[in-house]
Amino acid sequence: MKDTILSVRGLRKHFTASRGFPRATTVTIRAVDDVSFDVGAGESFGIVGESGCGKSTTGRAILRLIEPDGGTVRYRGIDVLAAPPGALRDLRRRLQIVFQDPYSSLNPRLKVGRALAEPMRVHGLAKSADEIDARVRALLDEVGLPPDSADRFPHEFSGGQRQRIGIARALALEPELIVADEPVSALDVSIQAQVLELLRRLQAQRGLSFVFIAHDLGVVRYFCQRLAVMYLGRIVEMGPAADLFSDPLHPYTRMLRDASPVPDPAMRGRLPRIEGETPSPAAPPSGCHFHTRCPNVMPVCRERYPSAVEIGTRQVSCHLYGTSAT
Repeated sequence: MKDTILSVRGLRKHFTASRGFPRATTVTIRAVDDVSFDVGAGESFGIVGESGCGKSTTGRAILRLIEPDGGTVRYRGIDVLAAPPGALRDLRRRLQIVFQDPYSSLNPRLKVGRALAEPMRVHGLAKSADEIDARVRALLDEVGLPPDSADRFPHEFSGGQRQRIGIARALALEPELIVADEPVSALDVSIQAQVLELLRRLQAQRGLSFVFIAHDLGVVRYFCQRLAVMYLGRIVEMGPAADLFSDPLHPYTRMLRDASPVPDPAMRGRLPRIEGETPSPAAPPSGCHFHTRCPNVMPVCRERYPSAVEIGTRQVSCHLYGTSAT
């Protein structure tokens, strides 16, 4: 792997919620539970999984948009979670995010030009109003929007155009790493392709690194070099994207791949059926959390969670590959 710029170790984020009526009880939701991975310079690292698996919470915890409960996040050796306000302010320039919903992430009362200019003023990246205006228009051009977009409000744009504005805002502080939280899931398929091409071009031109969060394996396969598969707050398999698609090791990874649409009518009816529903993160199953849906379940799967095993360039947490499998 290229030089590591982001290192995440043992990241945890738990929430509490009240359940039941009339006598409510407090339950703990383990949204992110002991997540570890590295991201290299100029790399696109994907995090995939079903809704509720904790992938978006992971991305926000890395940036401290929500405060983690444990673990470490190091960016170029700097401990992000222990950074004091002054150091964290500087880190905000280097670590940015593109949100899933391009409309709710923009202030409807701010014109686009002002929304892009504000972070530049806050961080002192321009010396004059003319310089800020020039930088704003250059950003708009870079993401494929006309210069007069600066004088319009967010509601005057389409969904794809608003996501381009969100990307421009993330680029305004010249970051090195961007957390892209399902940046194309709310867009039409044709617009998704355009936005993904834009992100790839920006990555090549600026040398950006990405933590790319998605539930669509086709999107991740196109955009990412390595990926991690999450299930109920934990990474169950991680490695090169091509290997995970061609030969998935974990039964859950295989299930996700087989659930992806296949543009071949001959394959209809021949794909395995997906059984069961995702358990509640407030009450995950004992042992391996996936054993209630796994076609390869063994007695040990119900008793204890499997340790991560290194297999070539991949890491997998499954009793099929541990000492208990023998």
